[in-house]
Amino acid sequence: MRIFLLTLLLLIVPTFAFGEELSDCDTDTVQCICTPEDLEPAAYPSPITETEDCQSYCSLVQSIHPEVTGYSVQCSISGSITTIGQGNSDGIMNDGFNNYYYEDPQLGVEIPGLEFSGAYQDDDTFVSNYLGEYVAAVYAWLIPTASLLVVLVIMVGGLQWMLARGDSGRIGKAKERIKNAVTGLILLMGAYTFTYIVDPSLSSFDPFTTNLVAQKLEEDTSGAGEGISGGAIAADCEEAVTNALGSGACTMSESLGSPTGDVVSCNYHFVDKSYNWANINSLDYVGQWDSSVYAPFTGTVTHFFDSAGNACGNGIKLSGSGGAVYLCHLKDWGGTTSGQSVSKGDVIGHVGGRCCAGENPPSDWSAASYCTYTGTECSTGNSQESCDCQAWEQSGNTTGGHVHLTYISGGNMIACFDESNY
Repeated sequence: MRIFLLTLLLLIVPTFAFGEELSDCDTDTVQCICTPEDLEPAAYPSPITETEDCQSYCSLVQSIHPEVTGYSVQCSISGSITTIGQGNSDGIMNDGFNNYYYEDPQLGVEIPGLEFSGAYQDDDTFVSNYLGEYVAAVYAWLIPTASLLVVLVIMVGGLQWMLARGDSGRIGKAKERIKNAVTGLILLMGAYTFTYIVDPSLSSFDPFTTNLVAQKLEEDTSGAGEGISGGAIAADCEEAVTNALGSGACTMSESLGSPTGDVVSCNYHFVDKSYNWANINSLDYVGQWDSSVYAPFTGTVTHFFDSAGNACGNGIKLSGSGGAVYLCHLKDWGGTTSGQSVSKGDVIGHVGGRCCAGENPPSDWSAASYCTYTGTECSTGNSQESCDCQAWEQSGNTTGGHVHLTYISGGNMIACFDESNY
């Protein structure tokens, strides 16, 4: 009996080390990484003693590098790289963080003590350890639950033994019940230990990672006005706008203004959706090269640019007032910084969309034959310089200067129009 109890104790003790902690890490292998990892400085300058150290450090780095989206604490455990903690600094990070991190799953049955560390995007990779954290939490609750059931079964077996009154058959059944209960508990508690002995890497859950497919904001314009196509029936466009405004489908707290100060273009965006306003999620606005681009509603700007295959070119994601949109084909960002809060009507950029002569955009772009503009090439969207045209990565897939708006959320965007659009 003593050997049996000692064996049971040895199996139980390691089981409660199921969740990895800093104390489990191999010596001098703990790293604090501010994501994205290509930022400088990226590594914590002194040894990590708590995950909160990394959290605070990356928040400090973000004050210098607004692109910082979160933190990750990693180390080697028995030779296997393991993520100990990660997150978004519990609100310390700015709104830009939400572009890279994802909402935690909502469980139908809550598990006390389970707190997901959060899935996130690190450059072009999606990282999540939801499954590992879920299994670890369930396993942690199985131990006390199974222990309680074993005690109850043993009590039932003991009662059967007492009431057997010497009946060897009934006593044998009682013994078998007790033995089965204890054996089941040993197997449950010993599963982790046995797995760890066979291969330590099998006893921990490495985060699931997968490559992300970059979003392409497709654009295909030609003709009327610089960069704006015609061909739609004005009366049908007006009817679509009227029906949308009367639908009550806008869920934003603020109406959507024109980003160029000009009316929305009645073009293929309406025709391709058969003038059904509920299905239209992209619009074009006429704008002269280097003219102002205005915030269509109050929110936070996030810049994106210089990405091969990104048909939007220099662009802005504007989020706020209960909605979000992309604004494409900008020359520059009007002196704004990514993560900056702006009010409706503020200048957030200038109209771009002119591809310099000699540029070679992707052959499947409609703009491939429209890189004909001459003059001084713009260097970057961060500079409000005097220039005449752009590299194709900055202009995007367009035949000329205008602003393309793609709706993301907030109810139907046409239903949110103010009078500046029509």
